[in-house]
Amino acid sequence: MIAGQLSDRITCISMKLSLKLFVTIASLFLVLGNLSLVFLTVEYSFLAQIALIIVVSFSGLSFVGSMKTSQMISQHYFHIIMVVITLCSSCVSLILPIIVAIVAPDNTQAQWKVIFIGISILIFAGTIIFNIAADVEPRKWVKNSSINKNNLPNNEISIISLPEEEKKSKNDV
Repeated sequence: MIAGQLSDRITCISMKLSLKLFVTIASLFLVLGNLSLVFLTVEYSFLAQIALIIVVSFSGLSFVGSMKTSQMISQHYFHIIMVVITLCSSCVSLILPIIVAIVAPDNTQAQWKVIFIGISILIFAGTIIFNIAADVEPRKWVKNSSINKNNLPNNEISIISLPEEEKKSKNDV
């Protein structure tokens, strides 16, 4: 909640730079947190828990930044973008346990190192792609869409369907 308010209130830099900065900083902590899990052993389980808390916290910050960017480029079509993002997240949630079972069948530290390094590489690559491709201006397909007033529902009360007494009171107002 603090990050969202902070990104809205920073006016000395553009919104585009602000969002890229927030996502990049969050992703940097995600990468560092995952990489620290690679090198921490059982003797340092307390530090591993701190690293995991950092990863979870900053993944939320990264998600908020990318969602805000998606909302700004799609505006009133954000619900459609959100459905696609949710579908992709659900697919990853279903596929990831299978990948973990293949890469770390014995749950050894060496196998989990491969997973954490792989996740760090994916986050780093995704951040680079985000910084190259991210924009905050509404897309052309948002600007070109127009709402035809004839297709909108009419919320006016029809005086024809009202009883005579109510018609008089409506006309008096």
